[in-house]
Amino acid sequence: NPYSQASLLQALQEHYVFIRGFRIRSDFLMIATSNPAEYSGVYELSEALADRMKVVEIHYPDRELLKAILEWKANLTLSHIGVKVPSMLTDVLTNFVTLISQDGMIEVSPSIRASIYALANTMARAWIERREPTLGDLKREVIANMAHVIRGNFSSETEKRDYLTRKFDEAVVISNRLNRR
Repeated sequence: NPYSQASLLQALQEHYVFIRGFRIRSDFLMIATSNPAEYSGVYELSEALADRMKVVEIHYPDRELLKAILEWKANLTLSHIGVKVPSMLTDVLTNFVTLISQDGMIEVSPSIRASIYALANTMARAWIERREPTLGDLKREVIANMAHVIRGNFSSETEKRDYLTRKFDEAVVISNRLNRR
């Protein structure tokens, strides 16, 4: 927002900033993310601030890193209830997201955040119901969570959900093949 940008610009230009009445030194490193302008609540970066920024494009992680991120973050999210995510669920979700992100007809792939929440929601629901999670649970969560996230050339929501169902089923087959090796 404009106030945050003004404070950051003050820190960069004047080498200090006041936060809640305290003078804060400005020897810091800032790492920030940027959302596309079409997202609501996004403010355009001021020219003065943009001149002082370096843009580093970070690509989607490869399969192994994605799996490690999903396991780490989902397990961290669920640690307070003592639940650990089965590796089979993480394998399938990783393969699912990889299949979609590599599909040329998809304009916007599922984010890592959406994937983490789909996995955590699957685990939490099973925990509430006092049972082990199943691939069916993950499939329901993934389709419910990802249907509004992905963008592509779909003529209807039904077509999008059918696409997600096919990709999930493909991911299960791939995971089974990889686990047999």
